Amino acid sequence: MKRAKKNHPQQKTNNTDRNNAIAQLQNPSLYQSSHSAEQSYALALQHYFESHLPQAEHICRQILQAEPDQPHALHLLGVIAHQMGDFDAAFELIKKALINKPDYSDAHNNLGNVLKDLNKFDDALTSFHQALKIIPNSAEVHNNIGIVLNKLNRLDESVSSYKTALSKKPDYAEAHNNLGHVLKRQNMLEEALESYQKAITIMPEYVEAHQNLGVALQEMNMLDESIQSHSTALKIDPENVATKFYLSLSLLSSGDYIHGLPLFDYRLIHDVESVGTRFFPPPFWDGSNLQGQKILIWGEQGIGDEILYALFFSELISRGAHCYIECQPRLVNLFKRSFPLAKVYPRKEEPDPELLNPNINYQSPSGSLLQWLLAPFEKGEINEKYLLADRDESSVFRSRYRTNGMNKIVGIGWATSFLTEGWDNIPLETFDLLLEVPGVQFVSVQYGEHSAELEASFQRTGVKILEDKEVDPLQNMDSFASQLTSMDLVITLTNSTAALACALGVPTWGISSPIVDWRFGNKSENNLWYPSLRLFRQSDKTDWSSISKDLAQAFKEYLD
Repeated sequence: MKRAKKNHPQQKTNNTDRNNAIAQLQNPSLYQSSHSAEQSYALALQHYFESHLPQAEHICRQILQAEPDQPHALHLLGVIAHQMGDFDAAFELIKKALINKPDYSDAHNNLGNVLKDLNKFDDALTSFHQALKIIPNSAEVHNNIGIVLNKLNRLDESVSSYKTALSKKPDYAEAHNNLGHVLKRQNMLEEALESYQKAITIMPEYVEAHQNLGVALQEMNMLDESIQSHSTALKIDPENVATKFYLSLSLLSSGDYIHGLPLFDYRLIHDVESVGTRFFPPPFWDGSNLQGQKILIWGEQGIGDEILYALFFSELISRGAHCYIECQPRLVNLFKRSFPLAKVYPRKEEPDPELLNPNINYQSPSGSLLQWLLAPFEKGEINEKYLLADRDESSVFRSRYRTNGMNKIVGIGWATSFLTEGWDNIPLETFDLLLEVPGVQFVSVQYGEHSAELEASFQRTGVKILEDKEVDPLQNMDSFASQLTSMDLVITLTNSTAALACALGVPTWGISSPIVDWRFGNKSENNLWYPSLRLFRQSDKTDWSSISKDLAQAFKEYLD
């Protein structure tokens, strides 16, 4: 499953301190131009700081008509281009400013910011270090170095840079916030909270710090405090889309679906790329009567999310809707079998022409169905087992695995490509105590190439975990569903494998990080969306022994 997009440290497009800039204007030695050019540049800066960018740009271009190489006008034009999102133009303009004034510290600093946004992180570091040679005590430059080091995953060095920035400027709210972000990535959540709170103390209306504090509190399962933090941010900036989205996650994690689901729609704006937001002509469905109506439902986020949201397709059909479903290609056959009255199409960059039919009345992202269908689901009017595997293929798998007197078939998964920051995949050694139990055929239900790990497990335990090379979940989800249905039990991370096993009605044990994922909830059993799921939550990211013991004890009770 795709995780929620993380909040990034503040990145300041304009890194020129206003007071220093105005003070520089009072020093005629900075310029070899006429006094009128100095006054024009001062006016351009004033417009810039007042967010009158077209006026500032116009004045700078007037200056350059008289002096084409005037570095300060070139630099300010580059800063404006950067702020407007034209990174290539910004690079060329600031680079030209530096050719004409090599010791221009602000230009080196802002060139670093442009290079950072061009994902040229090593070059950005070079520019920032050039700036430090000129202004070694600049807290701002040290902060910017910290941002780039964080992007390069050089986390210890990033922390060091932020701390250096704070030693130069202890009341630097942005640096406190950014330090908190890296500390959270290192799973030092208590220290991260302290940094966010310092940022807020310095700058009480710092929306991003309130957001980051709320995210950290959610990851600590302090959901009431998280909701309060996001609510505070929303009072400061009522239209902030990111805050509304993060608040929705905290509300949903706490089980408050009534207030959380309407805000959850802000995901479609907050992170268009990760969600996979689609753009079709029909209006969004608003929960109105669908009898005889045509509705287009398009899948979103990760494949596990698409599987979860398919929970509601049968309810729409029972209400008389003609459903057109667009999903990931590897889900098409599974969805066609499970929802024979719907029309199912693979998602492509250019949608299938039938999905552009003007007679389609409504559209809905699959995740937005939840808020309109929550009530019937809570009343037990929706079938929790809603996906159907190929029975014949499932029987073949079961016959293949149930050999040599094996009484139970248990699937094991231990890795995912979508990890929450601060949490690692499960070491396969975690299952060693389970492997000691006789009469059980353990089967890998892990996608990807893991033959070396399986061989190491066999050498270590003497027990072979079967790897069925004929099944590839990354290519054929339909065959994978048949394989899972042949299992008596599936034990895996709370990922798409767990979602699919639960949707098929297979008893599933999900191993979860300490961070609450609203889709799997925070209760060990009685999960709202997945009744067949039993959760085993890790309490300490460095300790797998407790999970191993809990699984072994539960497995013994399961077999008795």
